[in-house]
Amino acid sequence: MPKFLIQVNFNQEAAKRLIEDGGTKRAAAVQELMRQQEARLESLYFSPQNDGPDAFAIVEVPVGGADALGALALAGRTGGITLTARRIFTPEELDKLAAKSKSVPVPGK
Repeated sequence: MPKFLIQVNFNQEAAKRLIEDGGTKRAAAVQELMRQQEARLESLYFSPQNDGPDAFAIVEVPVGGADALGALALAGRTGGITLTARRIFTPEELDKLAAKSKSVPVPGK
């Protein structure tokens, strides 16, 4: 399954709820949401800094499973959370992509 790096920013209210509820409860909620979407939470880390994302997650999403990322984004948005998702690759996956890209013509050349 493709993996994505999710970067999460909390607004002030969401950060307050996180402190009140704790990280374990939040992780369980994300894990359940991913399970409902046939996706999997691989890891979740919190990074309460002054700048940059407040949390990071690695999720596995079924091929064609953009619905899982959409559900996560919508659930976050209603809870004062903004997230970005980036497709990430293992070294082996990157090798395969690199081999395929060599045969793709570059526009304008």
